[in-house]
Amino acid sequence: MPIYIKENQDKSYFYLCGIRPIREVRLGDGITLMPATSTPTPDDMIDSIMKSNHASEMELGILIATLRMTTAQIKIEGAIGKLLAMKTWNAQQICVLISAILNCDLVWYFQADRPVEMFSANTDIHIIMENVYKIPNECIEVSYEKCSFLETRIEKACKLAEVNEKFYLATNAMWSYRLNFMPAIRISVIWSGIEALFMVDRNIKNTIAIMSSRFIYGNDDMIEDIKTLYKSARCKATHEYKNGTYDLYEKSNELLYKLILKCIDEENTPDVNFLRS
Repeated sequence: MPIYIKENQDKSYFYLCGIRPIREVRLGDGITLMPATSTPTPDDMIDSIMKSNHASEMELGILIATLRMTTAQIKIEGAIGKLLAMKTWNAQQICVLISAILNCDLVWYFQADRPVEMFSANTDIHIIMENVYKIPNECIEVSYEKCSFLETRIEKACKLAEVNEKFYLATNAMWSYRLNFMPAIRISVIWSGIEALFMVDRNIKNTIAIMSSRFIYGNDDMIEDIKTLYKSARCKATHEYKNGTYDLYEKSNELLYKLILKCIDEENTPDVNFLRS
């Protein structure tokens, strides 16, 4: 769905479900993650959608289902009109990166012209995700420590995602695998993110195991464990459509998460040629 910004509008907001930050977090130039408290009235929700020029019962239904679950918001400012629209559109990748850095479920269904605390019948609000994939299973509190953890990594992650397609694909896999309820598909998507970081087309199992162990830990100690995980989780999920155990799912998630954090700290994806030597 497109982003809607009025000609002279100078602020835009995404309403987020899945995280509850303790404090504001600077995400970039003119982009801020903020706590949110949502207490809309039913009449305001109905009027904001059904009296607009884009009235849709489906959109209203999603708003009713998610607005009271909004526990965070992203404010985008520092531009006006079309420039703000472009900045707002690009800020969606920051949402994906937040999910990857915090290893959490995160969705943003609506974009609006004001913070959720000021929501009223006159709010100019538009749906971003027309298809409701899922509502987060839980809302995690982003503590002061986690806010600082996010703050020190998000700008490096944004810069890397802009120039490195492998990192972009891996972080999108880290976010999007949660949208499916089938464990086998979840595991397959996680491993697609792991494999994207290396982009090898032969001897994949051994290469990923060696490169991952050396990149994350600086040694070969975890090679056999990663080989076993590849065979037990990735191969069975992809080729046999077997769901595996929750432990395999968790270990696959942990491997991709560690790889992503290491990429952010190194400000680059693994150099396969260097790690082979």
